[in-house]
Amino acid sequence: MDKLDKTAPANPEAEEAVLGSLLIDPDAVLKVASFLEAEDFYRERNGWVYRAILDLHERREPADFVTLCDELERNNILQEIGGAAYITQLINNVPSAAYVEHYGRIVERTATLRRLIDAAGQIVAQYDGEPVHRARPTLTWRPGERIVDVYDLPLQGQGPFTPLLILYRAADGREVGRLALPGFD
Repeated sequence: MDKLDKTAPANPEAEEAVLGSLLIDPDAVLKVASFLEAEDFYRERNGWVYRAILDLHERREPADFVTLCDELERNNILQEIGGAAYITQLINNVPSAAYVEHYGRIVERTATLRRLIDAAGQIVAQYDGEPVHRARPTLTWRPGERIVDVYDLPLQGQGPFTPLLILYRAADGREVGRLALPGFD
């Protein structure tokens, strides 16, 4: 998915900044691994690189240019991601790993927005004209997180349209996202 979809929220610069930061600072992975998943990356090749870095970290091996290229080669994806030149580009394009957590939060936020848009599309596709308060609570959008509240918002002057508010909660009950949809009927 290297070509950006103009309608999908994504920030390829933040994705590349995360990866470059992880390659220049061995401890940076500790700042993002707890909340950032390979699936959060919009560009598939960036997700593959992140997964390889996490795999190296889990095996307690260093994640640097040499070991990462070797890991990607062993997984037969080094050339598919752009070869060693792409890894060099990642390293050279980030001046410091100091803001890796901030870059990671940007990647996480755009992934959440994409998931919200996808889940809203699923709800719209399933909507049958009946009230949807607390409808479809099992649409999964990330491991451990699900849509738990879908509310009709009857507002004056909306005509035949009923806006929806969709709240997403993590398994621990923490709200992780919300999306208001314009009305549809």
